[in-house]
Amino acid sequence: MKRKYSDMLQGPLLSGIILYTIPIILTSILQLLFNAADLVVVGRFCGSMSVAAVGATNSLTNLLVNFFIGLSVGAGVGVAHGLGSRENTVVHRTIHTAIPTALLCGIFLTVVGVSFSPTFLTWMGTPERVLPLSAVYMKIYFSGVTFTMLYNFCAAILRAAGDTRSPLIYLSLAGVINVVLNLVFVIALNMNVAGVALATVISQGISAVLVTLALLRRQDSCRLELGKMRFYGAQLKKMLVIGLPAGIQSSLFSISNVLIQSSVNSFGDVFVSGNAASANLEGFVYASQNAFHQTALNYIGQNVGARQYDRIKKILWICLGCVCVTGILLGAAMYAMGPVLLSFYITDSQQAISYGLLRLEQAQTAEGFEPLTLRPGQRASIGDTGLEIAVEGPVILEKSVENGSTFAIKCDMMEPEFTICVRPRRTGDTLRLSGGEKSVKKRMIDRKIPAARRDQIPVLTDGTHILAVFGLGTDVRRAARPGDRAVMIKIWSRGEKQP
Repeated sequence: MKRKYSDMLQGPLLSGIILYTIPIILTSILQLLFNAADLVVVGRFCGSMSVAAVGATNSLTNLLVNFFIGLSVGAGVGVAHGLGSRENTVVHRTIHTAIPTALLCGIFLTVVGVSFSPTFLTWMGTPERVLPLSAVYMKIYFSGVTFTMLYNFCAAILRAAGDTRSPLIYLSLAGVINVVLNLVFVIALNMNVAGVALATVISQGISAVLVTLALLRRQDSCRLELGKMRFYGAQLKKMLVIGLPAGIQSSLFSISNVLIQSSVNSFGDVFVSGNAASANLEGFVYASQNAFHQTALNYIGQNVGARQYDRIKKILWICLGCVCVTGILLGAAMYAMGPVLLSFYITDSQQAISYGLLRLEQAQTAEGFEPLTLRPGQRASIGDTGLEIAVEGPVILEKSVENGSTFAIKCDMMEPEFTICVRPRRTGDTLRLSGGEKSVKKRMIDRKIPAARRDQIPVLTDGTHILAVFGLGTDVRRAARPGDRAVMIKIWSRGEKQP
């Protein structure tokens, strides 16, 4: 029975684009679940140090891999152009050039990744306690990166031909195997990060073999014949002309993430762990949005080949609209469920979860000022609010302090190496004072604080719970009493003397 693939050259666009994109979204999410499964398993059975080890490799791995995956964009677009223009010879040559290109890229990455992973991680300032585990994970991962290249090139060809379901099916099977192998290698064989890396390589190998078999079994111009693989000059040039800019663009984002990760590493392994978990969650939102990018490439590619230029602008605007709606809905959901989702990754450090929440808050919300974190002995300016803040202590509190700008926070409410997070108010924030609990918004209204100023009022948290709100007071559940060990937080107007 002949399978039905998406027809990109005719029919309604909105419904066609959505139906075509859904399997791509699910496939992208499954690819992320490979890494998420690694983080969840090592987080639950090996601890936050192992989460930090895996997470510290992500930005570097993406930098090395994404450039070459960009070439698969060139392969997919080349196939889409050939299909749209009904040039079967072009399609055949593009496919038989793309597969050896994928293999060559994979071999090159394997040599570089296995040989230089420890050096790259050291350059990034990876914490010493995390570095050995991170190096092991990266070496094993890059030993199988050829499978990743082969899968992405083959999947790009299938999608260009209108088949988004096969990659989803194959990756689903590989994903189940990945989870099972994670549990076996980590729990039964006690292999820690080496186990999850090996499970990922095996799973990616299975998905690569399956997607290659799908091309071998096709009966149209997209059929792969192993004996005919070679580098066709015209098709290779077109693949590079389209793929290299895509790879460079992806690499620029990856370079910025490597620089960010290097800065994150300087805060220590607990911070790295929380950042890794939240970054993985953000990846699900990005992957869902990026699926419409892949849809636009293939839809526009075929319509350019068929010279149906009137449909191209419509395709572009529909895909842009879908990206915006997807980002808003999924971003809001991820932010709202942040504490629950992060607890799946990290089970042994509430402080690491609080760091993860801080990243999610900053990434998913529009804020009155940039959030910041402080430890005892530090002071800083709070954005453009005109306020300064200092954190002192811990001390034994001699007398009660409560004036709306100086706060005594009980130390045993937080972990030993705690931080104070300073941020604007959020929807759902509540503050319990002596008269009961109310939303922060309601308390600001009661104090007749103008709406324009409410987002400039600092809210003090431990990353999870609200400790105090400037001008309103300290939450009674977090307030220190005389005789308690306390951290003192002072806020004052810039230019005035510190109280």
